[in-house]
Amino acid sequence: MMTYRNAMIVFKKELKDFFRDKRTIITTIIVPLLMFPLIYSVLGGQISSATEKLSSSITIGVPNSTSDETISLLSNNIFSGTGTTFSLKKVSDFKKAIDDEDIDVGMQLDDAKVFASIKASKPFELNIIYDSNKLVSGNAISVVQSAINRYNTKVADAKLKALGLSEQDIKPAQTNITTIDEYVVSIGGTATSTGDTNPFLAMMLPLLLGVMVPLSTIAAATDMFAGEKERGTLEPLLSTKAGRSSVLLGKYFAVIVLGIISITAYIAGFIIALAMNPSITSSFSSGEATGGILSGLSISLGVGLMVIVLILLLSMTSTAIQVALSTWSKSVKEAGSYMSFMSIAVMIPAYATMMLQPGDVKEYMMLIPLYNVIASMKLALGGIANIKLYAIAIASSLAFLAIILVVVLKMLKKESVLFRN
Repeated sequence: MMTYRNAMIVFKKELKDFFRDKRTIITTIIVPLLMFPLIYSVLGGQISSATEKLSSSITIGVPNSTSDETISLLSNNIFSGTGTTFSLKKVSDFKKAIDDEDIDVGMQLDDAKVFASIKASKPFELNIIYDSNKLVSGNAISVVQSAINRYNTKVADAKLKALGLSEQDIKPAQTNITTIDEYVVSIGGTATSTGDTNPFLAMMLPLLLGVMVPLSTIAAATDMFAGEKERGTLEPLLSTKAGRSSVLLGKYFAVIVLGIISITAYIAGFIIALAMNPSITSSFSSGEATGGILSGLSISLGVGLMVIVLILLLSMTSTAIQVALSTWSKSVKEAGSYMSFMSIAVMIPAYATMMLQPGDVKEYMMLIPLYNVIASMKLALGGIANIKLYAIAIASSLAFLAIILVVVLKMLKKESVLFRN
């Protein structure tokens, strides 16, 4: 028979055992807290360096035979007034110059034709050469192309003006891009999206949590019953006045608390890493920035609370599966084998939802354990307020959780499972 007092005694005992071991503190708190800052310090440093380089100056290589007059025309007409400083440098070998980082991109051209064409505002050809395997060179090509497009637009506008025409005269069909929610609101309807969208978090956070939440409890869950069996302490524990259900729930919630502490450390490390390298989120940010180094991570209170609920639900579900595997195993080694398969299996729903858009989530997806919780995070971070989908996901997860715990409780009552040889 289960009592709250007995379950709490087991719960407190398990937590004391967990944190008595310094390795638990290191693997549960310190490693998760430092992992993302260390990874992102390297990644962010590379991105920041490339961004700073592209925003300050780009060096374009031109053939040695290019005249100074043509270089001056190119610089003054195409590569000026763009916000980026362009330098044109004569080189004899584009590949060597790019490999040695003397230039960012190369530009082949017909010197005489380019000079005459720019003077007369006539067509000419520039062949841009870049190295797609280099971060700066690969990104510089778009900046160079943007400068050339700006020159083309300027020349075209001048020619149209000379003819008494405007851009609308040669592009009669004008388009306005409107989201479906904006359209629904414009005709008096109610939008399905709350507007609290965060593309970066919607893509990354469900993936990270989908993997990290189950992995954070594997070590503790493995030792929960398999470790007790191996040490010969399970039989004395089950012979105490604490019922099997009290033992199960006490151990189960102790592992969940350990997992939540670990996930909190992961999230804290993730936020610290992005605060150290805000450029990582800059390309994903939507809307106007609210200011500050974490403006790209801002979410509403409602979305934040929903994500917390889903994290708790994901932890409870994955831990229940791990507890079942630990209960069935006759040793830590056997449980470790099962958990290694599970550590791979949990990556399937996490990566399967990585490119899933919030609007593409279907009702049947809400019935698949683990997948449904990760997909619900996509909905929440994508600003989709679909109460029906959330309800299906939560209800199906709780039903699955209840079934697993009932199965584990039945296993704890069978000697054939408890004392497997």
